[in-house]
Amino acid sequence: MNNGEDVDESYQSLSDLLSGMVFIFIITLIAYIINFSGSREISQTLGQQASDTALRKSYIIKQVSENLTKQNIIHKADPKSGIISISSDQLGFGTGTHILDQSSISVLTNISTTIGSVITCYSNLPVPTLNKQGCAADLRGQLNRIYIEGHTDNVPFKKRNSIRDNFDLSLLRAASIKSEMERYKPFSELKRQSGLEEVLIPTGYGASDPIVDHRSPTSEPKNRRIGFRFELNQKWTLAEN
Repeated sequence: MNNGEDVDESYQSLSDLLSGMVFIFIITLIAYIINFSGSREISQTLGQQASDTALRKSYIIKQVSENLTKQNIIHKADPKSGIISISSDQLGFGTGTHILDQSSISVLTNISTTIGSVITCYSNLPVPTLNKQGCAADLRGQLNRIYIEGHTDNVPFKKRNSIRDNFDLSLLRAASIKSEMERYKPFSELKRQSGLEEVLIPTGYGASDPIVDHRSPTSEPKNRRIGFRFELNQKWTLAEN
């Protein structure tokens, strides 16, 4: 009888199977550890890049705010969100209108040149142009867009001509600001460049994002405003080891 030999062969087969399973487990564990380490490194790198972008945005907002203060332009700066807010009343918009009068154009001229002087080096203007401005090479192209955000109070708007409601009014006011800003450098130069996306983007929020919330219709001056939200490019480039 070969019962002993059969037992030995069965034991050997079982041993080989267990060894194979252990080997596969070890390989799988090593692969997981490597993948986890890589993912953690990528996460840390992206987190650092996001932090760098936030710091750059905060610095730009600080520069713009300081220059607006020198021009005696009342505003609110929020470095965290990257938004500079200016009252619609200060910009000279009359009740229910999106047309800029002469006095408001004068204020907007100062705002445009002030913002422009700060963001020029961060724009995508040609290198020779930026070199003439004394811009550092690593700043070029960091600015993606500036969103011009229109806001109104919550007093219902009576339809007038093509303006149906506060959303329309806020958007048209933002568009008026955009058109006026594009008369000045560097926005006029950026607009002329072919193949580039718009830098100034008008948007309208109506009364949907108030600073002071009122349940009933209220002519709240703080809610009637134009926000300039700066958006920077985020470079997702991982450093090579």
